[in-house]
Amino acid sequence: MTGMRGVELLAAVALVTGCGSDDAGSSSTAKEGDSCSREAACGGQSLTCRFVAASATAEATCQPEASTGSAAGAECSSTADCRTGVCHFGVCSDLCGQTGDCGSGNVCEEISVIEGGAQILSACPDLSSLPRAKLCQPERARLVRDLGSVADGKVIVLDFPEGAASFSLVGRTEGAEPVGFGRLEAPDGEEIFLSTDDPAQMLKNDVWFYPDAFVSTLQVPTTPDHSLARGPFCASVKSGGPLQVEAIVKRDQGGDVAHGKLSLNIYLTGLEAAGCGLAGITAATASSHAVLSDALESARTIFEGAAIELGELSYHDRTTIPAIATLTTSDPSTFDPVFALATESQGFSVDVFVVKTIPDGAGFAGHMPGPPGKHGLPRSGVVVSADTACTKTLGVTIAHEVSHLLGLFHNYQPDPGFEDPIADSSSGKENLMYITATPESTQISPGQGFVLRRHPNVGW
Repeated sequence: MTGMRGVELLAAVALVTGCGSDDAGSSSTAKEGDSCSREAACGGQSLTCRFVAASATAEATCQPEASTGSAAGAECSSTADCRTGVCHFGVCSDLCGQTGDCGSGNVCEEISVIEGGAQILSACPDLSSLPRAKLCQPERARLVRDLGSVADGKVIVLDFPEGAASFSLVGRTEGAEPVGFGRLEAPDGEEIFLSTDDPAQMLKNDVWFYPDAFVSTLQVPTTPDHSLARGPFCASVKSGGPLQVEAIVKRDQGGDVAHGKLSLNIYLTGLEAAGCGLAGITAATASSHAVLSDALESARTIFEGAAIELGELSYHDRTTIPAIATLTTSDPSTFDPVFALATESQGFSVDVFVVKTIPDGAGFAGHMPGPPGKHGLPRSGVVVSADTACTKTLGVTIAHEVSHLLGLFHNYQPDPGFEDPIADSSSGKENLMYITATPESTQISPGQGFVLRRHPNVGW
């Protein structure tokens, strides 16, 4: 659609809808066409409180309830899937006036009226003019919207309400061209990310992101030190061709994530002749293997310092593949055949490949941050060298590389010379994200924990 900015965001029927503060009728007296501000105002009369499709504001009226469709809380892909005609980030939702109008585990929250919660447009609208509305939202959830193919130069508008802890945009392409986003505008109109070839300018962004081949993830926030406005954000696509884009909003109580749980899929890859006590380890013996168990206990202790519990650990055998002989951290593409071996992983978890050796490094993370809930794709896991067990740093290396995938940068990067965007992370070797892992590199600062817990791969 190419009409007014506000109207452009409203598809044929309301996917995200609104409410006022007063209802013209009650559940016993409401009739079709009455203004409403919550689902209960129309209940009991085969009516539902729905958005007025032709309106450029958050006007809602009592309308006939759909004869088919799911109730609030069910998964959906369009308005037709929902009894009330409200599908927001893949969940059927009700209009509300207060949290008491919503079911258990849900809150009544003001949101921006954006089709489905996230929408592709030709240009950023005036974000401050978008209508606002109240909608029942899950208090704790990962909400996912598959936006399909997005052409280079298009923009994505999505809402970041008070109850959200983070949002992520995951871009994928089949080619090796850089996958990225060019600009991110906050609800107050501030430009908080601008893509540039100048590293010094890139470091001035409030949100850190860099493009990569095949797949990359823009996650917000990347630091607790920049206060972000809540409401609609607008991100522009900058890539060599169309991207497959998925938007993910992670919600938790009050928009905070006090603790989390992380599941790891551990692929023992070509370790038949590994050294450092790991030779011959298999998935069947891994859980009781002294060297690996000690390493995972070390990683567990490190993550506990960030209020993250290691949850399910699964073990998988993988034989040597030719690509392992050519691994080099100077060429990320050499790791992609290893990541492709993650054929048994599911859901929001992290793939950890333990290989015999990486000639020029201790470990490698596919991207910072990595794509949430994706497995078997290029840049979608971490690889660690079994050689690190000889220096008693296997557990530190696992925690370090996994933390990269969850959004942390090195605390200090000597080339080109910068510190990470988190003020309370020390630049010394005691920090987990020190560029060279040591047995003492075990500390995670509160600010680093803030970022880690907000990645969608960290659950509850």
